[in-house]
Amino acid sequence: MLKRTILIENKISITTKNNQLVLKSEMKESCIPIEDIGFLVLDHNEIYLSIPAINLLVDNNTSIVICGKNHLPNGMLLNLNSHHIQQEIFKNQIEASIPLKKQLWQQTIIEKIKNQGKLLEKITDSKNSFVFLASKVLSGDSSNMEGVAAQQYWKYFPQPNLEFDGIKRERYGGKNGQIDHRFSV
Repeated sequence: MLKRTILIENKISITTKNNQLVLKSEMKESCIPIEDIGFLVLDHNEIYLSIPAINLLVDNNTSIVICGKNHLPNGMLLNLNSHHIQQEIFKNQIEASIPLKKQLWQQTIIEKIKNQGKLLEKITDSKNSFVFLASKVLSGDSSNMEGVAAQQYWKYFPQPNLEFDGIKRERYGGKNGQIDHRFSV
């Protein structure tokens, strides 16, 4: 199951009851099942988050992101029970051979370019050359196909801080349409 990202942008009190996150404002009260939440993003300076709510969220592997005055992430709470596993993953990534790292980077760039092409096909209702560009990615992307694809991709989007079909691209961060659920009460 795909977990939800919850963005809180107003004054609110967050507690728990029956494994539910209880969100209360002066006007409204709502509940969200804890197991449905992958990220809780707190972007207001008057949010109350109870310790039992924090513990229950972290026990369910929910990442809690706290934003600063500039609306950018300022800190994060993570479950430490998986800490030893994460350290092992980091160690394996660091110790990976250079050829393996280059192959993995190649795979990452290929998928990124393919996804850019799919999105543009949806937006423009026309075929594009992104599958061809993805097929030209070499190990470690030594041919810089990521840059070539990015140059073509971003031509379809407006300049920073302008809106296009509900997508907002901002040069220095902020809300950019990647949050799947905004909660306001």
